[in-house]
Amino acid sequence: MIALTLGLHVPATAGPLDDVSTAARIGDCAITLALFRTLADRGHTHAQYDLGIVYVRGQSISQDYAEGMKWIRLAADKGLEIAQTDLAIMLRHSLGVGADSGGRDLVSPRH
Repeated sequence: MIALTLGLHVPATAGPLDDVSTAARIGDCAITLALFRTLADRGHTHAQYDLGIVYVRGQSISQDYAEGMKWIRLAADKGLEIAQTDLAIMLRHSLGVGADSGGRDLVSPRH
């Protein structure tokens, strides 16, 4: 149905995302999410995008398109191209903007 790029964007030289990569690699979802949230709250562009993707996919948390869109939009506004692409796709398909679903679209994207 929808072909979002929706891939975690951890650059090869991640810097502050090294701990996130390690936690994700060993499968510790709670720590991964907490680290993404901390970095995203501090304004780290890639972490904002990745946190948005976690919400959109519903990975280890309840799927929440509106929350995902919020974080993806922050990264897109900073010029992150993959975030801009995914934001455009989400807007095109009204994911995260549905008034009847409290800001959440009820249709899941297919990956």
